[in-house]
Amino acid sequence: AAYALFVDRAAISDGDRAARKNDVFPSFRVDEVRRVELTHGPEVLVLERAPGTGAEWMMTSPRHEHADPSVVDVLTRELEMATRLRDVPPADAAGMDAPRVRGRIAVGAIEYRFVLGGEAARPDGSAYMRVEGEGTFVAGRSLSVQLLRGADAYRDRTLVRYGLGQAARLDLRTPKEGLTLERTGTTFRLGDASGLRASRVGLERLFGVLAEVRAESFLDDAQADLATANPTLTVALEPRETGRPRVRLLI
Repeated sequence: AAYALFVDRAAISDGDRAARKNDVFPSFRVDEVRRVELTHGPEVLVLERAPGTGAEWMMTSPRHEHADPSVVDVLTRELEMATRLRDVPPADAAGMDAPRVRGRIAVGAIEYRFVLGGEAARPDGSAYMRVEGEGTFVAGRSLSVQLLRGADAYRDRTLVRYGLGQAARLDLRTPKEGLTLERTGTTFRLGDASGLRASRVGLERLFGVLAEVRAESFLDDAQADLATANPTLTVALEPRETGRPRVRLLI
């Protein structure tokens, strides 16, 4: 019983292997993927499913921040559907000594380890791949494209994650003036709890604009620090829920 509970559950069942004999990963369920680690040279990308959630993912390396769940979903579904185009002898697989990608994927109790080598001669865009314990083969172009994507592809491009109902306080500051909107019950007031009541229409317009802000591309940290050293506008948003991170935009 102990063997079945602690050892055999981490093995691939005969039924899964028979049903997915042409698949890259012989046992794979998207909703059971817990962790994905992809190493591209010096960059180590780690994506982990947030505890107690179904679709929320965190990037824990090379940064610690929310990951874009839709992009992670594309990756995990590609991993699930990827097929072996043909098996090859290990000696014929180019690029395995210095692979373009090293990976580890935790699916339930199973962990897969693999490497993606050089491009194969055919079909176009395919690549040599080896999964530990599952042999060496040629994988298709779509899998190679997903595995080669860097960390920036998985970063959440939504900059303000809180809407009007989730905000406790909003500060807008320029070098010469500033404005504070502070929640009092179900309304916002200017300055503090004793200030004038803020326009609901104006608030909805403002938070609607913030909700639509997206990152188009990402800069190197040093370059970003230099570019925002003297911001023309600073936006600081404090959420109602204790413990959730504060948002600060330097424009």
